[in-house]
Amino acid sequence: MTKLLVSVRNVSEAHAAIAGGTDIIDVKEPARGSLGMADAETIADIARTVSKDTKESPPVSAALGESREWLAGEHSTAICDSLTYTKLGLAGLASSNDWKRDWMTARGRVEYRSQTAARWIAVAYVDWQSAESPPLQEVIDAAGETDCVGVLFDTYQKDGHSLLDWLTLPELSRLVATIQAAGMLAALAGGLQREHANLLAGIGADVLAIRTAACEDGRNSTVTASAVKNFRAAMDGAESTSAAKPAVHPAG
Repeated sequence: MTKLLVSVRNVSEAHAAIAGGTDIIDVKEPARGSLGMADAETIADIARTVSKDTKESPPVSAALGESREWLAGEHSTAICDSLTYTKLGLAGLASSNDWKRDWMTARGRVEYRSQTAARWIAVAYVDWQSAESPPLQEVIDAAGETDCVGVLFDTYQKDGHSLLDWLTLPELSRLVATIQAAGMLAALAGGLQREHANLLAGIGADVLAIRTAACEDGRNSTVTASAVKNFRAAMDGAESTSAAKPAVHPAG
């Protein structure tokens, strides 16, 4: 079954996401970009609260901004060590002489400051030209070579376009299959709405990740339990229907 991830910016939103039925809590500050990093104290507060206040604690992941920010020394505080997954963006690294080396350097700085045992999720921006990040297949290949446990497809530009404005269902199906064949999780994000749950039901992704669809009025508003429940219901209904139909194959 595909799991639901909801990105939250504070403890109150985390409670709402859990009440709405999320499987994974992701900490992010949406005002700071696609993978905007929340303050270290906020990340720690949410991770601590989720662990303490829920009977079956969902995993907690965190967006840690862009690799170039860590390379430039813009982040220096330690990240809490109770995260399950961590993510760094690759925007701006396409012009690097060795973007994989730069990415690994940034990851090393996170790990050195945080002593974290969190597992890495590689982020492949589907609008990679706009992000000036490496192409999708390069990121997938690098993820497998550097012990990442998964790959997340996301949009860099948050301008109303969704994942499906950049990739067709057959393309997504092929890429998801490639990731899973390499033993990694495949996660889909990027402006997903309720109607996308039905379209993506046959893809077989491991995770659908949302922020905008979990909010009452757009990405920068507030996550509500009712909005999360609505998306969860769409996911569950789509998967029930999809189970009785042939899966979407890469050939279309």
